[in-house]
Amino acid sequence: LPLRFGIMGVLLAGPIADFMAFVLSILLVSNELRRQKKPTCQAAGYSGDKWCKDCLKQIETGSALAKTNHNIQIFVTKATDSKNGGIQKKCKLCGFVQSNTAINRILSASVSQKKYTYDGKKKQPAITVLDSAGKKIDSKNYTVSYQNNESVGTASAVITFKGNYSGALVRNFDIIPQATRITNVKAQNKGIQVKWKKQTSQTKGYQLQYSTSKKFTKKTTKTKTVKKSSNTKLSIGKLKAGKKYYVRIRTYQTVNGNKYDSEWSNSKNVTVKRL
Repeated sequence: LPLRFGIMGVLLAGPIADFMAFVLSILLVSNELRRQKKPTCQAAGYSGDKWCKDCLKQIETGSALAKTNHNIQIFVTKATDSKNGGIQKKCKLCGFVQSNTAINRILSASVSQKKYTYDGKKKQPAITVLDSAGKKIDSKNYTVSYQNNESVGTASAVITFKGNYSGALVRNFDIIPQATRITNVKAQNKGIQVKWKKQTSQTKGYQLQYSTSKKFTKKTTKTKTVKKSSNTKLSIGKLKAGKKYYVRIRTYQTVNGNKYDSEWSNSKNVTVKRL
């Protein structure tokens, strides 16, 4: 028998009509999914069973769905010089902790050289930072800037931490004036005259020591201060005739009320004349 099919009223017959009727019956069936469950990182899911809403019968059985992967995020608590830090890898959905890694606190920071002699160039000593386990902290975790590091005085290295660490530390080092040297020591009547090379760059004056001991022991040593760097000689009297005296000299500079001394020169000796 002919079958009227479709909106336009197309007449179909035979096997074609039967096939189209079958397709139409499928399309017109109203189905629904039951027991459907999305998988999470904590539990497996289920695709759901297919049910016919017309006849209320189960058409198809669903299948299990595997758990999803954890959504891992990295949380960093930065270490300082007073407390430890840590790195935690944790799922932001379920709170599962994948790992905990400790970051030891900063134990110490030091400069490679604590004293320089002035030469008109900026000084930048290397920095070493250790953690509380005695391990060196990689320099990628901090930056270093230098202050007042050219002229005589106290210079600073400012260590600012980043990465797995936070905070800042300051380490100081000194720049001292250039030394001078004794050019001549001459014996005089119960005294001596000392001459030295003039040193005026970053220098305020000189300190001269004379002693009956080659080691300049405290009890046998006296100090004279020459307050002008332009002076290059000094006479010292009231010494013991016939006694040998050792003499040495150094420069000094004053910065913000603090005195900075050069290294001592090599000593020279002379015997005081008798009357």
